Amino acid sequence: MPTVTYAHLLRSNVPFRRLWLGQVVSELGTWFAFIAELGLVRALSGTALSASLIVAAHFLPYCIVGPFAGAIADRFPRRMVMIAADLGRAVLALGFLFATTPDRLWVAYVCAAGLSSLSAFFEAAKNASMPNLAKGDQLLPANALIHAMRFLQLSIGAMIAGLVTEWLGYRAAFVINAASFVVSAFFIGRIAIAALEPDLQALAFRAASSARSLTADVREAIVFIWRTPLVLAITAVNFGWAFGGGMSQVINDRFGGIIFAEPGQTGDRGVAILNAATGIGLLIGMIVANRIGALVSARKVVGPFIGWMLVASGLIFALSGAAPNIWVMSAVFIVNRAILSAEYAVQDTVLMVALPDGIRGKVHTIDRSVELAIYGLSALIAGALFTVLEPRVVPVISGLLMALPGFVWLIALSRGRVQIGHGALSSR
Repeated sequence: MPTVTYAHLLRSNVPFRRLWLGQVVSELGTWFAFIAELGLVRALSGTALSASLIVAAHFLPYCIVGPFAGAIADRFPRRMVMIAADLGRAVLALGFLFATTPDRLWVAYVCAAGLSSLSAFFEAAKNASMPNLAKGDQLLPANALIHAMRFLQLSIGAMIAGLVTEWLGYRAAFVINAASFVVSAFFIGRIAIAALEPDLQALAFRAASSARSLTADVREAIVFIWRTPLVLAITAVNFGWAFGGGMSQVINDRFGGIIFAEPGQTGDRGVAILNAATGIGLLIGMIVANRIGALVSARKVVGPFIGWMLVASGLIFALSGAAPNIWVMSAVFIVNRAILSAEYAVQDTVLMVALPDGIRGKVHTIDRSVELAIYGLSALIAGALFTVLEPRVVPVISGLLMALPGFVWLIALSRGRVQIGHGALSSR
C-alpha cells in the first residue's frame, strides 16, 4: 500500500505544492492554446501537412536545445532557469496573434518552435529538481501528481478551447496561455532555492566552472547513458515508443477535425473531444499510478509491468482505426492512455532514482530531446501517410509501433540485459 497520499503530499510539502500550483495554471493555458493553434492552422491552410508541421514545430526544436538546456539546469540555479523560461514563453505565446493570414502562417510555426525551445529549459530544471523537492516515498506520488494535473488540464483545456474558440476566436486562447506562464513564474518565485538544490556549495562550484563547455557536459551525460544499462534501456524504450506516439496528434486532428466533423462545423469541437478523451485516460492512469507503483514494487515486478503495459496500450490504440464514430474512438483512447500513463509514472520514477543529482538534468533532457525529435518526425510521417493511405490504416500503424518497444523490453528483461533492483521507486 502507498505510504504517502496525494492530499498529504500537498499539505505537508509546501515547495512542491507551489511548483504544482504553477503547473496547474500553465498546463491549462498550454493545452488551451494548442487546440487553438491546430484550429488556426486548419482555418488558414486545411492540409494534413500544415497540421503535422505545427505539431512537429512543438517537438523538433527540443531535440536541438534540450541537451544544452539540461546542462544549464545542472549548472545554474534551477529556480532562475524556470522563471526565465516562463517569462520568455509568455512573450512568445502572444506571437500567435500575428498569424492572421495564410502568408503569415510561418509566424505560428516560429512561435511554436520558440515555445518548445524554452520549454526544454523549464522541463530540465523541473525534472532535475523533483527528487530534491519530494524525497523518499514522496517521489512516486509527486511525479504522478505532476503528470496527473498535466493530463487533467489537457482534458479541461481541450474541452474549454473547443467551445471558446468557436465563440471568441483563437486570439483569446493565445492571451490566456501567455497569462498562465506569468502565474507559473509567480508560484515558482516563492520556492526557496535550497528546496530545489541539494547542495548550495556544489551549485556555486558548478556555476563558476564556466570554462568547461556545455558540449563537455552533454558528452558526460551521453557516456553515462551508454554505460548504465538501465538508463540506456529506458531511453531506448522512449525513443522507440515515439515512432508511433508522434502520430497521435495528427490522428486526432484528421479524425476529430475532418473525418468525424459535423457538417458545417470547423472541426475544433471534434479535435477537442479526442484530446479530452486522451487527457481523461492519462489522468486516470496517473491517479492510480501511486497505488499500482507500490503494488508492483512490493511484488518485485516493476520490469515486467513496464513491458506488458507498453504492449497492451499500443495494441489497444491500434483498435481505434476501426472506430465507427468519435465516441468509440474516444473510449479506446481513454483505455489506451490510462494504461500508458500508469506505466509512464512508474518508468519515469525509476529513471529519476537511477540518476545522480549532478547529471540528472542533462540525462533527462537528452532522453526527452531525442524522444520529442522522433515524435515530431513521426508527426510529419503521419501527415504523409494520410495523403497516401486510407485514413483508418494510420492509427493501426501508430499502435503497432507503440507496442513494439514493449516486446523488445520484455525480451531484454528475460535475458538479463535489464535489471531493476529493490527501491527503484524511492529517492534517496
